[in-house]
Amino acid sequence: MVLCRVLLCLLVVLPVGAYAACAVPNGDAGHVIFNTTTKTMQYCNGTHWVNTGKSEPAASQTGCVTPAGVAGQVVYVSTTGVVQFCNGQNWVDTACAATRSPNGSGCGGKPAGTMQYNSTHNELQFCDSTDWVAMGWACPLETVPAVCYDFTTWTPRGISSAGWIRIASSADGMKWAAIDGSWMGNAGLYTSTDGGLTWTLRIQKIFNDVASSSDGMTLVGVQQGSKIDVSTDGGATWTARGSTGWWQNVTMSADGAKIAVAAYGGYIYVSTDRGVTWTSRGSNKYWLGIASSADGETIAAINDRVYLSKNGGVTWVATGPATTGPGVIAVSANGQIMATASSAGYISISTDGGATWSNRDVVRSWQKIAMSADGSKMAATVYNGQVYTSDDTGTTWTPRASNRAWRGIASSANGAKLAAVAEGDAIYMSTCP
Repeated sequence: MVLCRVLLCLLVVLPVGAYAACAVPNGDAGHVIFNTTTKTMQYCNGTHWVNTGKSEPAASQTGCVTPAGVAGQVVYVSTTGVVQFCNGQNWVDTACAATRSPNGSGCGGKPAGTMQYNSTHNELQFCDSTDWVAMGWACPLETVPAVCYDFTTWTPRGISSAGWIRIASSADGMKWAAIDGSWMGNAGLYTSTDGGLTWTLRIQKIFNDVASSSDGMTLVGVQQGSKIDVSTDGGATWTARGSTGWWQNVTMSADGAKIAVAAYGGYIYVSTDRGVTWTSRGSNKYWLGIASSADGETIAAINDRVYLSKNGGVTWVATGPATTGPGVIAVSANGQIMATASSAGYISISTDGGATWSNRDVVRSWQKIAMSADGSKMAATVYNGQVYTSDDTGTTWTPRASNRAWRGIASSANGAKLAAVAEGDAIYMSTCP
């Protein structure tokens, strides 16, 4: 366990040529402070101050214990692989300990606990012994800094007039993977590492679906009549895994280790080693959609209704309403909140892990649904309709964007960044101001 004063720890790794500025107080990109009002450690991302962990304004300033510390001090906990700060009363995680890797060999020669400011992604990061981790991403259902949810502006990105059908996102909304599924020369899987500003063609295949790990480094693309394509370096290189199948949809755990693919007229196959080996699960059906929890243990798939597994696909039970037309599904990080929709039906919501369901909104030609990690914020697309969003766990829905041939949609973990794709159109990005 390494303990140090926050400024002494961080100044040695912050960039020399900072740019832009934050106000109240003034600071350049990469500067770190302890906010005595909100009782949080914050960093300047070049525009505004960002909390590195949950705010607890009522925290007393009597000091932290185990280890002893005062407000603003920082500790790296080697047993969980997480950097914490003392808010004056408690040690606060700066990232989700449940998804960290505490026993690795370091990050590019830097030891575990090292902190740096990444000027490409405008974020403060620490090494969890294996990967550089952005600070400020709590575990699902923890209290995180409030973000707005007013998606009134949508900006077109990527190739225009392309056959965009699906898109996936990293947890921070900086890395995206999108599929052009047309039978044209530009068809393939594209990635962006700068929040959607620029896009690079990674592999030319007519994929049906794509999934991304929370860090955006593990990507899986599936198509009909082919093997399963897996990348563990953000799309730079690809390996064909498994057997040839009529693959329709794919999902994966947050760390990218557990993958589940569904065949249209076949079984569900699961892998626990990033696609190296596969095991058939479930029943032979015409699967239409699949989603999983962050740990990959809860898997929900759609055929004539929702089929649910709580043990990584070993056993399955039928639940939820009957599906009217092709269906899609989304699952929260903890597997308790689920949302399903179909091309000629309602959006149906479950908040008790699939035990009971309630129909929401009205019948529309729903194409895809996405949600924040905690399930409180959702977004769904309608073909030749609009994008709809909800910030109350799917109870009420608000139309956004304009009428287009909307297909896929994806969300950052906190629900503040959305990207939707329109067939024969473009990738549209919307970030809450």
